[in-house]
Amino acid sequence: MGPADAPPDPDAPEGSSRPELGRGRGLQRRVCLSNLLAAVLGEERDAVRVGRFDLKRRVGEGGMGVVYRAVGDDGTEVALKLLRAGAEADRRRFEREAAALRSIRHPRVVRYLDHGTTDDGTDYLAMEWLDGADIARALEGGPVAVDAVVAAMLGAAEGLAAAHAVGVVHRDVKPNNLFLVEGRWEDPRVIDFGFAHLDDATTRLTASGAVLGTPAYMAPEQLRGASSIATDIYGLGATMFRLATGRPPYVGRNPAVMLLEMERSEPPLARSLRADLPARLEHLLVAMMARDPAARPTDMASVTRELRQL
Repeated sequence: MGPADAPPDPDAPEGSSRPELGRGRGLQRRVCLSNLLAAVLGEERDAVRVGRFDLKRRVGEGGMGVVYRAVGDDGTEVALKLLRAGAEADRRRFEREAAALRSIRHPRVVRYLDHGTTDDGTDYLAMEWLDGADIARALEGGPVAVDAVVAAMLGAAEGLAAAHAVGVVHRDVKPNNLFLVEGRWEDPRVIDFGFAHLDDATTRLTASGAVLGTPAYMAPEQLRGASSIATDIYGLGATMFRLATGRPPYVGRNPAVMLLEMERSEPPLARSLRADLPARLEHLLVAMMARDPAARPTDMASVTRELRQL
């Protein structure tokens, strides 16, 4: 499937500058979003258009939007995310995601194609279509070989380094937001920048001190509403920990228990859960998941260099 908001799962998240939006040609026959869901399911019918794209079928949905497989006027297949009608804050966050993707050009980040608002008021974001599955789904197959862990995390680190280079912090790095093209561990893409922070933003999307992220992969400072490049380094480390050991660094009956454990204790050592892991990989994990952001690697480029050595 293409890049999509992940369905509800244990890793689901808690809880600017406005880019100029292009104007699409509207939905054919002025179909509202609620009817769009039905229009691409079931029997064949006339194509439903959003901007310059014909919707084919729904492939996923999340809290803010619905993602469709669609085809542009030039025949290019795309993943088209449509924003649900909702709060103005959701719309600003949707625009922030489009602005973040538009600013990043790297083969390890899902490629931005277009975004805008139709004459009917539907906001859309078009991204390259990717065949494959996210890492969360790939983990359902059981333990992951060390070489595959390193290959996937190296690619993800390269994509995140490119985002950081243009002032974008992802803030929700987790298995659901890393996509394996054709299921290949050596060909990952960073997806879903819905929680991203842009350095040049002039309008805050979250209140000061608001908690934003996914508990199992959330850096300790995110509990206090803070985020930085170091936050993404922690999230990637926590994701790598799960790939390497089969479980997140912290577990609990519910997110509250998990976050309490994070405040109280260090995560377990990876080699205590999987003895065949290289000591150097465990050393990197300890550094990336340090409770103090200043104790983590200085940037994502440092992480990529270490992973290449592995």
